Amino acid sequence: MKHFPIGVALLFLFLTACSGGGGGTTTGVIPQSVTPSSGMGNEAQPLVEAQSDAVQQPQPQYTPSTNDLLYVGNAGNNTITVYHHDAQAAAAPIRVIAGANTGITAPGQLSEDAQGNLYVVNLPKEILVFAKGANGNVKPLRTLNVNLPPPAAPGLLDRISAMTVDQRTGKIYVAGTTGPVGESSTLYRFPPNASGNTPPFASGTINYWPTQLANDSTGNNLIYDNGPVCCAAATFGVQTVVKQFYQGTSPASLYSVEALESSGIADDPTTKTYLVTSNIGILRLAENTVGNGPMNGYPLSLTPRLISTITSDTCGGQLGLGYLRNIYVIHEKLAGCSSDAVYVYTHDSSGNVSPLRVLSGSATKLDQPDGIYEGQ
Repeated sequence: MKHFPIGVALLFLFLTACSGGGGGTTTGVIPQSVTPSSGMGNEAQPLVEAQSDAVQQPQPQYTPSTNDLLYVGNAGNNTITVYHHDAQAAAAPIRVIAGANTGITAPGQLSEDAQGNLYVVNLPKEILVFAKGANGNVKPLRTLNVNLPPPAAPGLLDRISAMTVDQRTGKIYVAGTTGPVGESSTLYRFPPNASGNTPPFASGTINYWPTQLANDSTGNNLIYDNGPVCCAAATFGVQTVVKQFYQGTSPASLYSVEALESSGIADDPTTKTYLVTSNIGILRLAENTVGNGPMNGYPLSLTPRLISTITSDTCGGQLGLGYLRNIYVIHEKLAGCSSDAVYVYTHDSSGNVSPLRVLSGSATKLDQPDGIYEGQ
């Protein structure tokens, strides 16, 4: 599961019990022309956004190939390690992005644009963008400063928790936690190639603390999941939020489901399912049946249809789909897993199955892995 630095994790002790997010219904796409809110890099000129994110082609735009690479962000040694997609055992990385020039600090979620540029969550509130093929002690192409409001009181956070790039439009989506841990976050939509103090097109409040953001198969929505929510460690939320939300609003969840503690999510566009890591295994949920379950008193017909579960992997954190739709899953020793590792499963894995392969060992240079991406 996705875990945060020990000092951050201790903040959970200050929280009171809270409940999962509701599942209002929102459909369609919201056309808009917006002006950035104050305090969000307001020295920049107002930006006007394209009218619609209406889907032109399925997500993602990039088609996996045999030349795909595996990127891992290591919070323990402030590096991005790069491997061939089929690396296993104690294989050494083929490239390592590391050093003072990189500016990398506790890297989190990774993403990529259509040109193969690598986007890195850099704590506490930056997005670093590295050129395709970056290696060694190199400077990023650009840095996006996510100007989150400062914490209002002890026990509040001011940091990025998740990020993804829409390969079709180039827009950058960032979730930043500015309220009590586990209660609320802010979702930002930035223009393509944003850098410095570029203001977002829009920002809005969403439920709880996303641990991973992803594009769903329609191209119109984002999906995210929540880690341990407040004091109820047995609940989490899988949320689907429309991408084209108004500035200053709270984007309503298209869907919401409570299940077990989770910290990783991905969309499988081929099967139209969500893959979710949890403490009972890696769940595959049918997209078209996700809704509020009976835990909140809603009808049983709206509960998610569970397609399958990889019951042998109960320690997974962030995950991603890669070459041949193989499932790549982060394991972190500091979080209670047997080792720092990447576990790989075939796309149709189910039950108490062994992984297709495991990448682990000192030669891999994995160190508290916390972000993973398989791409160009």
